[in-house]
Amino acid sequence: MTNNSNEQGFILPYVLVVIAILAFVSAIAAERLRRSTAVLVSLQDQSRIERMMVTAEAEAVYALLTGITIDGGIDLNPNSPVETDFGFVDSDGGFRSASSTQREEIIRDVWSAKGGVRSSKQSDGEVYIQLRDVFGFVSLTSLNEENVTQVLKALGGPSSQAQSLTAKLADYVDTDSKRQFKGAERADYRLRDKPPPSNSPLRNYDELSHVLGWDEALNDIDVLQFKNMTTLQFVSGVKNEYANAAVQKALRGVAKESETVEGGFDIEALELQNPIMSDNSRLTFWVQTQDGLYKKRVIEIRRDSNNTTQPFRRFWVYETTVSQDDLEFDRQSTNEIKNVIQAATVHLP
Repeated sequence: MTNNSNEQGFILPYVLVVIAILAFVSAIAAERLRRSTAVLVSLQDQSRIERMMVTAEAEAVYALLTGITIDGGIDLNPNSPVETDFGFVDSDGGFRSASSTQREEIIRDVWSAKGGVRSSKQSDGEVYIQLRDVFGFVSLTSLNEENVTQVLKALGGPSSQAQSLTAKLADYVDTDSKRQFKGAERADYRLRDKPPPSNSPLRNYDELSHVLGWDEALNDIDVLQFKNMTTLQFVSGVKNEYANAAVQKALRGVAKESETVEGGFDIEALELQNPIMSDNSRLTFWVQTQDGLYKKRVIEIRRDSNNTTQPFRRFWVYETTVSQDDLEFDRQSTNEIKNVIQAATVHLP
């Protein structure tokens, strides 16, 4: 009787320990399964987002390459005539003289380069695409130092520091080795054991960290906002009508007016008054993720209609994730970009 009681007293704790171990192991297995499932779902969502982004980008670039550039944007209607100084060239190649009545009768499908948003509707969801002419941004390679200084000041940098950073950037990208006031040239970099200035335009935003003083300054400002206000492409200045609200506020009062110089006209100032959309565009894409946020991707496209083998160049700006409250447009009022890749068939004679 005593032996049976001892055996039962030993077996019961042993069984409880085994049950506890099994429960612990099951909990670990369940947690690993949950994590594996979450990773798999996340990878599938990333694949979906990338697929949608690539498709939307192809549609947007095709629209830029085939659309008709007009005042303030691009006309996506393939049947719209091309307006010249002498008249209209119809889609079938015919020519006719222009009149104010005919201009009013033209039915255009304008994608505004002042921040107009179109949507790319796909089987996996919807991608929103914003178009803005690069002339609406401050160029970091055109050596327009006043504009760059104003952007840095708008982002919270002191006036003296902004001027110093701008001067150092100008010395870094210009083609000479002459050090300007508050700037930095090869000798300054050698003293700090850093690679010398490239004396060429910036290739990407990461290169800014190689400019003296900029690596520390980039930690003190909103880098994404800085990228939203600037471009690495060479443009002569900023066209106010294409600029976003932040750029307009930063450059208020420093707009360049046209004037006569050395018996002629200031070509750069006249160019800034031309309302026709340029060949340089910034495209911003938004697509919703599985958790309700939005993946945001920003690129720039430079068209080259004279190059048949490479009709455009693509420049990366940045990618981030934003909330629905941070969207820069009204989703309900966006027009579809249409399936522009499915062009009408041309019947040859």
